[in-house]
Amino acid sequence: MRRVAAVTAWERRDGDRSVRYVHTGDPQPRLHLRADGPPPDEPVVQLVHDALTLPRVWAFGARLGEAAPLVDHGRVIGVDVTMPELDPACVWEQAARLHDVVRAAPVFDERAGRALERAAAASVETSHRLATLATLFARPGNPDRIHAGRLVADVVRAARRLLEEPAEAVPVGVAVTAALGPGTLASGEDPALGLHRPRRPPAWLEIGSPRADLAYLQVRRAIPPVRTVRELAATLIANQAAFGPYRSELDDVIRSRAAVSYLWDCVTDLARGEFVMLAAPDAATADRVVSLIHAAHADAARPSARPVEDARRIVRTQVLRRLASTNSLLLAHGEAQRSGLPVDLWTALSAALRDVTFTEVDAAVPGVYAEPLATTLVVPVRPDVQQASTAPAA
Repeated sequence: MRRVAAVTAWERRDGDRSVRYVHTGDPQPRLHLRADGPPPDEPVVQLVHDALTLPRVWAFGARLGEAAPLVDHGRVIGVDVTMPELDPACVWEQAARLHDVVRAAPVFDERAGRALERAAAASVETSHRLATLATLFARPGNPDRIHAGRLVADVVRAARRLLEEPAEAVPVGVAVTAALGPGTLASGEDPALGLHRPRRPPAWLEIGSPRADLAYLQVRRAIPPVRTVRELAATLIANQAAFGPYRSELDDVIRSRAAVSYLWDCVTDLARGEFVMLAAPDAATADRVVSLIHAAHADAARPSARPVEDARRIVRTQVLRRLASTNSLLLAHGEAQRSGLPVDLWTALSAALRDVTFTEVDAAVPGVYAEPLATTLVVPVRPDVQQASTAPAA
C-alpha cells in the first residue's frame, strides 16, 4: 500500500478549467478528464452532462491516448486516459481545448431525447443510484411516495425543458487530474476547509422499484461545519464511532435488536458535504432498522474511548485505501479538486486522523448529532404498481 507521505500535488484553475497535478509512485502518465457543472450538481444538469457532454469528453480523450471509462460509485463520470508521455506544461492547454469542445450548448432534438432516456435509465440501474436520484430530485411539496418509472419520466421531462432554456442554464467546466510519476513530500500544514452545505433533503422519501429484491435504505446527514482538516478528522471519527458500519454504537444496536439486518456502509460525500448511511435490509425489517437509526440519533450517546480508537483505525484505513492505487488516488484528488478543497487534503487528513485526540473527537460529537436526518427507502413493488409523480406541483 502506498504511503501517503509519498504523494504531492499542486493545482491551477480559472473560471472554466481546473488542473491538478499529482505525483504518484506510478511512472505511467495518466489523465482523468471530467466536464460538468460546479458542485453540487442538480440531478437534471447531471443527466444532461451524462447524456450529451460525456460523449464529447470521450471523443477528446480517445485522441490523446488509450481511453477507458472513469467510474466512481458505479457511475461513469469521465474518461481515464493512459498516455505514452505527458508534458505537465501542456496539460493546462489541453484543458482549454477540452473546454472548447464541451462548452457549446447541447441542442435538443430526437437523438438528444433518446440519449437522455438512456442516461436516465442507467441512472436507476441499482437501488443506490435510484435512491440518490430521487433524493436529489425531490422538492418541497412533492409526494413522499413515488415510483421509479415515474421518477425517470419526470427527470427526462425536466432535462428536456432545461435544454430549451438559454445556454447558461447548463453550466459546464472542465477538470483534469494528471498523474505525473514519483514526487516529493507534501506540506504538513492543517489546511483551512470550505465544505459545501447540502440543500436539506426531505425528511422521508419512499420509492417503489419493480427491479428491487430487497429494501434499500439511505440515511443522510450534513457534515457539521468544520474549519480545518483536523476538525474534519475529529468529525469523521465521531461519526464512525456513533453511526459507522463496524463496531459503532448504532451497528451494535442494529445487530442485537434486528439481527437479520445491519448497517453496511457510511459514505462521506465531500462534494455534497454529507454523510450517507447505507443498509439493505429485508423489506419486513426495514421499518425496524429505520426506527433504530432515528432512536440512536435522538439518544445522542457519546462514545467512550474504545469505540473512538476502533473508529480511528477504520476511518484511517478507509482513507489509506483510497490512496492505494494510482486510479483511486486520482479519483480521491478529483473529488477534492471538484469540491474546491486543498491540494494537500489527503496528506493532511491521514496525519490528522492519526494525531487527533479523544478530547477533540468528543467535542465533535454534539455537532454530528445536531444535523437532522433525511431518510430515503427503496421498496420492492410489482411491475404494474404505479405511485405519484415527482413533478413539482402546479
